[in-house]
Amino acid sequence: MAWNPSFMSAGELAFSLVAFVLLALLLVSLLDDVLVDIWYWLGRGRRSNAQAVVPSPLSASEVTERGEQPLAVLVTAWQEPNALTAMLDHLRSDLLYRNHTIFVGVYPNDTDTVVALERVMARRTGIVRIDVPHLGPTCRADNLNWVFEGVVGHEAENAVQFAGYVLHAGGDLLHPLALAYFNYLLPRIDVIQLPVASAPQPLWALVAGSVMDEHAQFHGKDMVLRQRAGIVASAGVGLCLSHRAVQALIRLTCAKPFDVGSLADDCGIGKALARLDLRTLYGVFPVEAPTPHGSANGQAGSTPQVAMAPLAVRSAFPGSFTRAYRNKARRLLDLLVQSPKPTRQPPSLAARYLLLRERKILVTAFLVPLLYLLALVAALNAGRVSGVLWTGLVLTVIGLMLIRLGQRVYFTTRLYGWQHGLMALPRTLVGHAVDLMSAARAWRRYMAHKHQGKKLTWDKTTQTPMQPGAAAKRSQRRLGEVLQAWKAVDGDALNEALREQQATHLPLGRILVSNGWLDEETLAEAIAYQTDLPRAQLDAELVQAHAGYLPLHIGTLHRAVYIGLDAAQCPLLAVASPLPQPVLDALGQLFGAPPRQRIVRESEVAIALRLLRGAQDSFTPIRDGIAGVPLLGDMLIEQSLLSRTVFEAALENYRPERHGRLGDFLVERGVILREVIERVVRQQRLMHAEVMRPGR
Repeated sequence: MAWNPSFMSAGELAFSLVAFVLLALLLVSLLDDVLVDIWYWLGRGRRSNAQAVVPSPLSASEVTERGEQPLAVLVTAWQEPNALTAMLDHLRSDLLYRNHTIFVGVYPNDTDTVVALERVMARRTGIVRIDVPHLGPTCRADNLNWVFEGVVGHEAENAVQFAGYVLHAGGDLLHPLALAYFNYLLPRIDVIQLPVASAPQPLWALVAGSVMDEHAQFHGKDMVLRQRAGIVASAGVGLCLSHRAVQALIRLTCAKPFDVGSLADDCGIGKALARLDLRTLYGVFPVEAPTPHGSANGQAGSTPQVAMAPLAVRSAFPGSFTRAYRNKARRLLDLLVQSPKPTRQPPSLAARYLLLRERKILVTAFLVPLLYLLALVAALNAGRVSGVLWTGLVLTVIGLMLIRLGQRVYFTTRLYGWQHGLMALPRTLVGHAVDLMSAARAWRRYMAHKHQGKKLTWDKTTQTPMQPGAAAKRSQRRLGEVLQAWKAVDGDALNEALREQQATHLPLGRILVSNGWLDEETLAEAIAYQTDLPRAQLDAELVQAHAGYLPLHIGTLHRAVYIGLDAAQCPLLAVASPLPQPVLDALGQLFGAPPRQRIVRESEVAIALRLLRGAQDSFTPIRDGIAGVPLLGDMLIEQSLLSRTVFEAALENYRPERHGRLGDFLVERGVILREVIERVVRQQRLMHAEVMRPGR
């Protein structure tokens, strides 16, 4: 039946009119999107005035050859100790740039983050802690203002002038060439923004993948158009300001460059920068990057390809639906609160257009789900509504939507490979759901603010530790390489320890500690970092509270101490180094659940095992940085009095409750002579007396 109101029931007519209006609105939105696509593709090969200072093509060798200027990296932190630790280790180990100082803003009531920061600072140089003078959380802009003030004070106290100031976040990782790229452009460019991309995601990560696809398109196209239109492109991370830009901001904002009223990730810095006459650049610098193909089990593929991709900040996008829409709602709420007018005068028509169209998602987020519902109803009533106008409108909308999908597939494929490009199609549906919930949350909070007077606060989401393959990468690095990267041991000491290891087959860390070349705390931190396992601390109360849950002979054999259950009700073991997987499997059968490991100092394990056997050792000395007394078996092996293989074979049959002291058991079994045991025990007693000596 042709579309004719005179032959339609009231319900059919209402449905047809609503569907027609919604399709018309969607058509206008799609035409707007296609117009922007055309604008991007027509100007794709053109270079801006700022880009003219960058040779085309620019090679990585040219970037790294320039002398290093001092750079400051500004980081905010709130309740994210794991993400912060991973990011700081990355900045100090993996960047191809050494002349940088990291400033981290922390709150006095965020004890976990402060402790994690102090642990990193104990083994890393070039990190400065900035204490926010009030309780948190406030907002990222407020934290950054205090960090910024601390940086200025650091410059005055140390007679240094930073050439650039880089905004960063605890859950993100900079490309190894990022700081070198900033250094190459400074001071010719005042504001440099890098694209933001995702950590490698498995194909089935629909929520994180949908956010990844959106960022690929926005940073691959929309940010480029902002640069052309004269809008300062700012994402809040991967942003570098020159010394000239910072001085101008100080004069403009009275040393408070970040807008505490802004809820967006860039903290309003873009608007402040737009009021200044600065040279800006959205830096799309291609570098070689892996394009891992996610698999069904979430692991990276075995044959990653290497392709040219823009130098970018890698971020761990939210993987849960709730975190995804809450994170996006924060940006949409800022769009509702802030004025859409460009700050720069006179604003260009293109700048006005881009800033206004950014707000249309606050309406279209509700239109798209309605259209899906109407499409379902229309399919169930196929043939009831037809006509040239209707058919033409439907086909036009479908065609434009396919063009839009093609754009998303292209930008996702360019960054993450063709498999993720194809997955961008079904992930679009998830993206629509995220848009709907985020727009609804933004409107709800805005209306509560306008009509009920509720204060708008920073709606922070938890950062995921950004480790795209970092754990696997670290586990492939030898302990000596990690310690050298941390500058914890010098090359000569490490080489000597390696030679001793070849002769004695002792663990490298134990050799370094016993020779005084390394302290136990740094060794434990290095093992935890290398193996991607959390740290822990033992005390007498904790050890004795869980005595008996793990048979003592098993704890002695594997140098493991049971310390309770974690939040997931999995047993926790304190170890000085990770246990082999077969041992973990056997212990899992014993506990009825797979155990999880926490790294502690070796002296802590030794003292804990002695406490479980009835001795009265104390953890107090090792809290002051003093190494504890080694276990008897370790001393026998270190002095080449007993081979490790023989010792571990003997321990298989050792039961403390039946055989008594370990030394007596070894003598009775004929493993070693009594006079040797007595001599080593005397050494232990002398060492224990020295450790416990008052005033030590």
